[in-house]
Formats: sequence, structure tokens, C-alpha cells
Amino acid sequence: VLEHRENELTLQKERIKKIIPKLEALKNPNHSQARVRFFQGVDGVKEIYEDTLRTPDITIHALADPCCSCTTMGDDIDDWMVHYVRRRTAQNIFYKGIWVKSNTGDKVIRKRKSSKRELKMIGELDLPVVIFVYGPRTAIVSAHHETVGLIIENKPIADTLRNIHQAVWDMLPDYDLAPDAEAPNLSNAIEVLTE
Repeated sequence: VLEHRENELTLQKERIKKIIPKLEALKNPNHSQARVRFFQGVDGVKEIYEDTLRTPDITIHALADPCCSCTTMGDDIDDWMVHYVRRRTAQNIFYKGIWVKSNTGDKVIRKRKSSKRELKMIGELDLPVVIFVYGPRTAIVSAHHETVGLIIENKPIADTLRNIHQAVWDMLPDYDLAPDAEAPNLSNAIEVLTE
């Protein structure tokens, strides 16, 4: 019985070996397969942010709602974010963000200092995730219900999303602060975004 089973497995192995070249021939050699990595929790989000620092002298194209970003992750990420922004700036990594217009966004714009960051605001839009496009990668982070994220490493996907970001960016007017906009009292994370 074992010998019979072993022969069957050997035959199946040979069939698979014959099929593999045919399957590889179907694959488009000009497109590489996307690599996707998943992350959970605050430490996972930190790892995603760290990944944005691995290629110096790039631009991070971002789409976010400041009310749904790191502000919902708690105080334990605040100090870390201050350090992250300083390291990003030191590595000459520019941040080009489209943020949902809000009192929180107004506060960030008012307090924003020179940190290699340029922001434009978009009207009311439900964005419970943050999207970063950098180099050949796209990162998506959600801290809305649970803190999770992923990185997709695929140049065509990143290029497409970067081009969409740029097209939207070009259509947005320069940000105009509301004269008496008061931001709600949020965690220190908003202060971090202005570093």
C-alpha cells in the first residue's frame, strides 16, 4: 500500500514539473507580482512608517483625514511620531499630503513648521484610512476600528496611485484658513503632525 502511494506521489510530482513551465509561460514577464505585507497594532503601524524612511530623497504622497490618523492610536505613539517626523526630514523625504478639510486640519496648517511638508485640503470626504505612496510601494493604514495596515510593493500600482494623487493635487486650490477656526482638543498626535 505504501509503495503504491509512493508511486502515485511520484507521478503527481512529475505532472506538476511538466505543468510549471506552461504556467510560467502564461505569466507576463514585464509585470512583477505584487508583494503584500500585513501589519497589526501600533507596532505594525510604526513598522509601516519606518518603511517610508528606507528610501531617502523621495516624496511621500499621502491622502488622509487628520481626525482618523494617528490621533486615534493613543498617547503611546505621540513621542515616537515626533521622532519619526524629524528622521523623515533629516533624510530629505518630502511629505505631500491631501487632507480632509476640518478644524483639526486648520490647526495643523496654522502650527505647521518647516518639515519638508506641503498640504492641500479637500472638502468633506469620508477617509477612515491613510494612504501613503512612496517609491514602488503603497501603504494603507486604518486606526478606525482596529489598528491594521498593509504595504503593497508593486511599481505599477504605486505609479497609478501617485498619478491619481497628482491629478487631484493639481485640481485643489491652495489652502485658505477659516478666520476663526478653532480645532477640538485632541491628543498630542496633532502637535506631532505639525513638527
